[in-house]
Amino acid sequence: MALQGSLQRRGALVARGTKLGLQLRTTNSALPQEALNHAAERSSKDRQSFLLRSLSAGIIHIVIYYDSFYIPRDTPTMICAVCYGVLRGHQGSQWRGTFDLHFDHQRNRTELEKSVAIACCFCRSIASELKSIEKTDRSLVGRALNGVYSSVGNLIWGQSQGGNGSNFIGAYLSEVPELKLSQEPKIYRLDFKLLQKDEERLGTFVLEKVDAQSSGSLHTPFSSNTSSDEVLDVAKGWIRTCTSSAHPNCPGELPEVGGFYPDRLIDIGEMVRSVGHRLVHDEGKSLNLKGHYVTLSHCWGAASFIKLTENNLDRLKKSINIKDLPKTFEDAIRFARRLGDKPGQIRYIWIDSLCIMQAHKPSQAQVSDWLKQSSVMHEIYRNSYCNISATAATDSNKGLFADREPHLLWEDEINLNTEEIPGYDPSELIQRCKILDLSFWEREVDEAPVNRRAWVLQERLMAPRVLHFCKTQIAWECRKLDASESFRDGLSNFRLKAGEIKRAERLKMFVPHLTTGLAFPNYAPTPERNTTYSHWKSVVERYSRTKLTNPGDKLIALSGIAKLMGGLLPGVKYVAGLWSEHLASQLLWRVDPVFEHGKFYFPSSRPPKYRAPSFSWAAVD
Repeated sequence: MALQGSLQRRGALVARGTKLGLQLRTTNSALPQEALNHAAERSSKDRQSFLLRSLSAGIIHIVIYYDSFYIPRDTPTMICAVCYGVLRGHQGSQWRGTFDLHFDHQRNRTELEKSVAIACCFCRSIASELKSIEKTDRSLVGRALNGVYSSVGNLIWGQSQGGNGSNFIGAYLSEVPELKLSQEPKIYRLDFKLLQKDEERLGTFVLEKVDAQSSGSLHTPFSSNTSSDEVLDVAKGWIRTCTSSAHPNCPGELPEVGGFYPDRLIDIGEMVRSVGHRLVHDEGKSLNLKGHYVTLSHCWGAASFIKLTENNLDRLKKSINIKDLPKTFEDAIRFARRLGDKPGQIRYIWIDSLCIMQAHKPSQAQVSDWLKQSSVMHEIYRNSYCNISATAATDSNKGLFADREPHLLWEDEINLNTEEIPGYDPSELIQRCKILDLSFWEREVDEAPVNRRAWVLQERLMAPRVLHFCKTQIAWECRKLDASESFRDGLSNFRLKAGEIKRAERLKMFVPHLTTGLAFPNYAPTPERNTTYSHWKSVVERYSRTKLTNPGDKLIALSGIAKLMGGLLPGVKYVAGLWSEHLASQLLWRVDPVFEHGKFYFPSSRPPKYRAPSFSWAAVD
């Protein structure tokens, strides 16, 4: 039977619910036979996705037959034999510490790269971190990768603890007792470390217990580019849920007529060939605009691109040729036009460089326009239907979409053997666990290029929902949910802080009462003042880690949030980034040191031009 025909026949059988036996054979020793068999137990769509991608990558050969073959639900699909052996079988040299179990992991770079090639989620993360370490300390990683250890390293791992001395990575498995709450599932921690005397951490994962009902709910992207219909459908699904009653703290479906509109918008509702967009100037609010508008967050970068000026204002009001726009703008417009559930639902887009006057040597009129628009920036984002964020792009010519290798995006579950983990329960020896990469949100969203811009923090906070176009997949952020294509129903809110796993507040939960209350004029919440100050503290801490092209914008770029906060603190004065109430405690700010290249340093300076009084955090860069 031809392979193509076999796959088509298999798909037909699955659609009818007929049981099917699969035997998946591989010549790659890094991929366990049991892991391949496990692919057949997934949903029809995910199973086809895995098989087709694996075929194209040359990883497996498939033999299909029809009998009562039993496919075990015991192994993950995309986890290498080494990681599977550690977690399911406790294989390899090991010893028990006070709070965790230690295992030998990968022996050398060749073995690690074999596991990376088959998309092992653990080994991919390890390899990525090793590359980052190599940039700053090539000799350390080089010695480890080649199996050459310092005497201290041999003493700690090879001799004292019964290891074979040939592994350069160790795996550490433990339960996280401080997160054990009566209503929450068990949490396990998995660390990978470079086996040198400092044991540098290469990755930290959470293994979260799941029940039978939620098990298998993970998703794997199939498309090779984030401009695909598959990605569009995921984004639409998030928006439908967010605007429904399922998200009571998120704004619902906005009225298509009579809502707030910025003074200028780009009309994207009608387009003939490449010409048809135009700048709508509605400063007098006399055009009776209809339809939703979206906003765009992007990095300007050093690249040259079209901007709104006094000289081209009249021309842009007549027509904007999409070919004259930078790639990010073009992609955002095309995606926004497809995002609505019906034609014309999303009619406009607001882009700062095309809707606010720009000039190297601004005239008085341009200065006045910038001051006016920047003062209502928070309203522009807060009243948008959705904010599209070019999260991974370093400048406006890089574009919104990204090519990707879908088989590298698998997230998975594993049956974890908890025996000998300090505090384990003998009655629950095997735990079905979801694998959570704690570095995903920080790596792909929080530390991505666009979110290092100071202005963008206000945009993220004020927008009702944000659609992030990241390096490998899209992600979602609203007041209820952080999600990704792989975890479409939501990401767990675990964060790694100072080496400890903690439950952390999500960014858009920092000011939930503030943004929700002011989005609905008839609703006037009265949160505790201390909670309001706590939110402000968190916002300032995040804001202080971002960058400004113009240092003079330090307070201006946060003024929208400050204005809304002031509405919740009647009678309290805003003083250069601080609040007159509890002023003494707010003066206790400090600059956190940064550990880099083996030492701590304080990356702070004061601007040459006066910006804020010296007692304010805003006086320091």
